[in-house]
Amino acid sequence: MRKVKFEAEELMMIALFKGESRKDTIRILENMMKVLVDTRGNDANEELVKLVTSTVDKLRMVGDTTYDSLDLEYYVQDWEEQEYDS
Repeated sequence: MRKVKFEAEELMMIALFKGESRKDTIRILENMMKVLVDTRGNDANEELVKLVTSTVDKLRMVGDTTYDSLDLEYYVQDWEEQEYDS
């Protein structure tokens, strides 16, 4: 399997929408993408669509072992701190 490098924004996306498995996370992100596509029309949605698309594409390239080994704790803590500061 080829080496896939996730960007920080993609890892944050995975951390926020992590399901029970890699396939479940893909399904959750694909469902979110449907909503984003339905509400297209502003630049923020366009950027989110690109981010979700790249994240899903990369998740499809990695195996379950790689997915399970992703260290997402930093991204969860970072997001929680940002929420707390808001």
